[in-house]
Amino acid sequence: MSASGSITDVPGIRVGHVTDRVGLTGCTVVLCDAPAVGGVTLRGWANAVHGLEFLDPRHIVPGVDGALLAGGSAYGLEAVWGVMRFLEGRGTGFRAGPTVVPHVPAAILFDLNVGDMHARPTREMGYAAAANATPAAPGEGSVGAGTGATVGKLPSQLDRFLIKRLCRFDFAQVRVQYCYIRKYQPASVGIAHTAQEHGSAFVIGQGSIDAR
Repeated sequence: MSASGSITDVPGIRVGHVTDRVGLTGCTVVLCDAPAVGGVTLRGWANAVHGLEFLDPRHIVPGVDGALLAGGSAYGLEAVWGVMRFLEGRGTGFRAGPTVVPHVPAAILFDLNVGDMHARPTREMGYAAAANATPAAPGEGSVGAGTGATVGKLPSQLDRFLIKRLCRFDFAQVRVQYCYIRKYQPASVGIAHTAQEHGSAFVIGQGSIDAR
């Protein structure tokens, strides 16, 4: 199989989207077939994240089972519970007595001023995005968490229209940036999510990551 240049070129990585074309929001889930080592960096003063403690190397759980990116500002963090329910139903997570506890860090971006401000990713959308996750090259552009992503917020109604129609920048290029990676065995991969307003970012990976 030829490489597509996407994160799913790495064996064991799957990506799923759910897109709300009416409300202009959505969420994206990255799942790992085996627990992945994570790291995090926070920028700015309006971060909205979940599960940062899962990325601390001192944490008793050595890896994460996936990651969630969502629109909806802090409301979008609700979607992580759907991802966890999906993973729990498949026995994926850290074994804790009679059950498992999936570890899924999450970060959001602000899209409430694009589309319907009352449309936010829900736990049902998180579950559906996890269920949609496949090893195929993921959709890029205004899909999933990038549906309502914009760069530059201008005040007038005309500018808002132009942002909606013309400036919903490519999710893969603006909102997700691949780390520089040295070729280790097993293969390594990095994915970092940044949001202009919230400034949050996290990295997940398999193997060793050399990010510069």
